[in-house]
Amino acid sequence: TQGRGAVELHRLGEKGKAYWYLGHIAHLVQDLSVPAHAHLWPHPAKLDTYEHYVKDRYQERTTLPSGAVESFSTPYELFRRTGEITLRYDAGVGSGPLRGKDGTADKGRRRDDGFSEAELKEEGDVLFALAVRRVAALFLLFYKSVDKTAPVVDLSVGKDGGLSAAATDSESGVDRRGYRFEWSRLDASGAWRPVAYEASGPSARFNAPLAGLYAFRASAVDAAGNVGVSATVVRRLSAPPLLASGF
Repeated sequence: TQGRGAVELHRLGEKGKAYWYLGHIAHLVQDLSVPAHAHLWPHPAKLDTYEHYVKDRYQERTTLPSGAVESFSTPYELFRRTGEITLRYDAGVGSGPLRGKDGTADKGRRRDDGFSEAELKEEGDVLFALAVRRVAALFLLFYKSVDKTAPVVDLSVGKDGGLSAAATDSESGVDRRGYRFEWSRLDASGAWRPVAYEASGPSARFNAPLAGLYAFRASAVDAAGNVGVSATVVRRLSAPPLLASGF
C-alpha cells in the first residue's frame, strides 16, 4: 500500500502484507552484504566473483553467529553500518578499471589477486555472518516497533521445589531461552535471588536451603525485548534430608 510501511501495515492489522514487506527489506539487507551491491557496481548476469562464491558454497556454512542480537534505533542506522563494513571489500571479477571497484580496506588487493579461494573464504567469514546478524537485527527492530506488550507468564511450583512456567505473547512470541526464575525466603531479608539451573527454559528445580515459606516468580522475554513477570507463588518447603539432620 503506497505510503504505508511494514510497521504501519502491522498496526493496521494487515499483518500478512507487513511480513511480506519485511521479507523484501531483509532481502535488501542481505544484498548489502555483497560488495558489488554496496559499491553499486553493475554486474549483469550476476558476473561478480564473491556473489558466485556464496551461491556455490553457502551450504558449507552450517554454524550461525552466536551472542546477543544487535540493536539499532532506525533502519537507516542498520543499513548504513552494514554498508560501511561491506564497502571495505573489493567488488568485481578482477583487476582493471572496468572489472570492479576497490574496497576502502582492500584497495584492489583482492581484485589484483584474482579473488583467490582463500581470500573469498576470508571475505565470506565476515560478510556471510554479517548478513545473518543484520537480518536478525532487522527483525528485532521491527518487533520493537510493533510489539509493546510483555508476555503473560504463569508459574507453577510443586511441593518438591519443581518450577514450571508457561508464557504467551501473541505479537512476537516468547524467547525459549529467556525464562528466568527467582526465589525469596519470606522470613529472611526478602531479597529476590535467581534460581540456579544449568539450561534456560520453562522449567527448573529449587532445593530449599532451609525449611520454611518461600516465594517464587518467573519472567519471560519476547522477541521485542519486553519482559513479563508472573504473579508471586508462595510454598512451604522442607530442607533436603542432609541439611535437616544437621550434617
